[in-house]
Amino acid sequence: MWCGATTPDFIARVLPLLEKAHFLRSRNLVLGIYSIEDIYFNGRIIAIDSEGKEFRTGKHKIFRKPKQRYAVEVSGNYSEISKIEGDDYDQHIYDDEAIQEDFEKPITKPVYLARYKSWDLETGYYDPITEIFTLGFILASVAYGIDFRDIDELKRFIENRERLYFYNKDLHPTIHHVIREMTPLYREDRAPSLEEIIAKLKNYRDFNPENYVDLTDTEGFRNLNLSDRGSYILDKLKRRLFDISRRNKLLYFNDRGGFLNLTEASVPMLLDYKNITEKDLIFWNAHIQTQFISKKKVNLNRYLELDKNKFLSPALNKIRLEARKSKNEYGFDQLRVVVAFLHWYNFKESEDERISSPLLLLPVSLVKKKGVKDRFELNVIDSEAEINPVLSYYLKDLYGIELPDFVDLETSSIEELVQSIKNQISLGGTGIELRWRDKPKIQLIHKLAKRNFKLKKRKLSNRNSGLSTRSYDYSYDAQNVKPLGLAIFNSKP
Repeated sequence: MWCGATTPDFIARVLPLLEKAHFLRSRNLVLGIYSIEDIYFNGRIIAIDSEGKEFRTGKHKIFRKPKQRYAVEVSGNYSEISKIEGDDYDQHIYDDEAIQEDFEKPITKPVYLARYKSWDLETGYYDPITEIFTLGFILASVAYGIDFRDIDELKRFIENRERLYFYNKDLHPTIHHVIREMTPLYREDRAPSLEEIIAKLKNYRDFNPENYVDLTDTEGFRNLNLSDRGSYILDKLKRRLFDISRRNKLLYFNDRGGFLNLTEASVPMLLDYKNITEKDLIFWNAHIQTQFISKKKVNLNRYLELDKNKFLSPALNKIRLEARKSKNEYGFDQLRVVVAFLHWYNFKESEDERISSPLLLLPVSLVKKKGVKDRFELNVIDSEAEINPVLSYYLKDLYGIELPDFVDLETSSIEELVQSIKNQISLGGTGIELRWRDKPKIQLIHKLAKRNFKLKKRKLSNRNSGLSTRSYDYSYDAQNVKPLGLAIFNSKP
């Protein structure tokens, strides 16, 4: 037939025919493809000379798809038609009962027919659902070069309907998906709308068939009441928005840019870590909880040595400006303080990789108050901390651990959340333990703070000791040309 080599060729050839059928559908008419001879290729597109025809309704009741009583869906029926006895084994030959070769035989159930015929039409019915089925086979001819007037070609196509990719590997997966959903045997399984098919073809680059989910095939959705299905669909859509790749810092956290470790920044630069007390650090405990939850305000200058550590003020100011920009552009403040982290392992992928993910996110705003010495304040917007939604979704998907959406730190404690997670882990009987670190490891934090401070200081000194052109004798005066590059080259030993 009219085989198109590439996806743009295919769409350019079939789209006008689909759009014409869709236009007629809006006027309660159909193309009326009663014979494949009505379809022709004019050298550019697949066309039909039809101004629209009325629907056909048969005299007898149309066949319906039987209700599935089991979780396993029967995709086809086969019957043994012969048995060949051999020396080593017996070979059985089967016939697919979904295909009917004899046109003279009356149709008693939904079957595939050769010559682009449909069982709907042969039983007296022709409506938009019938036309979608016929158009699907025409699209298959264009895409794969199949002539369905040959019964063997039809059998091969039906056998490979779930793996159409191998017919033409150059086509985009969306094309295979569209043809597959247009050509099911039962009317209830066919694509219900030409508008949806046209939209998928026009936007085939944006459509990903791997993410396509038919909720009517989901047992949980079918068993829901109509009033509850809206919430079910919204929950499904929300979960598809989550990015669980390594790019998402809410799952695979790293503190490069846009983050400031307040615990590490609050470590005094003392020679002996034993002189550091718990109250000197910004670490979630009863003292800090009072500052955040009861007073709703934390004076960062009290904990951070901004005079000694010259890197803190620029980092805080950068975060403050980015938060203000976000609020101006999007209408809400995205700044959060991570109250607690969860360090865990994904045993289903890698038992050795330790993953750090923010667990509790507290909404705050950062304010800079000018004076002789600039002062930075953290203002708590709400005492209700949000559970990291990406982590919550991922833990439920991996291990079935249910986390609440929010934790009110004014009426609840983090210990209660940790105990809830522990209880759910223990029910699995895996022997995995969750440890809650409520005391800071001051020696380790002090060591990390000193190391990072030295690294930043060295980086700053290297930046300041960069190339200075003042020390070179160069000139670009017309009377006395001394190129800078030549002066730098000559100065090297």
